[in-house]
Amino acid sequence: AHQVDRGRRRHHRRAARRSTAAAPVGVAAGDRWIDVDLDQQVLIAYEGATPAYATLVSTGRQKWRTPRGVYRIRTKDERTRMRSPVGARAHWDVAEVPWSMGFRQYFALHGAYWHDGFGTPRSHGCVNLSPADAAHLFGFVGPELPAGWRARATVADDPADVATGTAVRLRDRRT
Repeated sequence: AHQVDRGRRRHHRRAARRSTAAAPVGVAAGDRWIDVDLDQQVLIAYEGATPAYATLVSTGRQKWRTPRGVYRIRTKDERTRMRSPVGARAHWDVAEVPWSMGFRQYFALHGAYWHDGFGTPRSHGCVNLSPADAAHLFGFVGPELPAGWRARATVADDPADVATGTAVRLRDRRT
């Protein structure tokens, strides 16, 4: 019988649909949406109830938890500069962050070129993806970018515009 080395077993992840894989409230049948399992560090992108893409991610470390809940993609930037908020406990200033998809103030799904430790928490709360995975998801999620545009933000006071942003559910074993 073949056994996986116990020391390496902790690095294994399984992208599995749970009973919670039903689309979040407000997502119509057939709509695209994203589910992030914070315990497993796995992201699954869905079209309706059908998984369309799965990958490992790195979410927030213990001091910098990724927020749980359901959000909508509000901003998309092909390249952006990410800086720590004024008064933050730690400081960062990262140029040319690729494929950023903001879902809440100071939180985004985005490419991370500065590490390759996907599958373990490493971020200050964002959902880090490999640049290739982030590029794929950037094209998968709304809001759409008009031809020639490099960035877009939804209009917060226009419910029709906000609804164009793809739903993102961030959950753990408690939710």
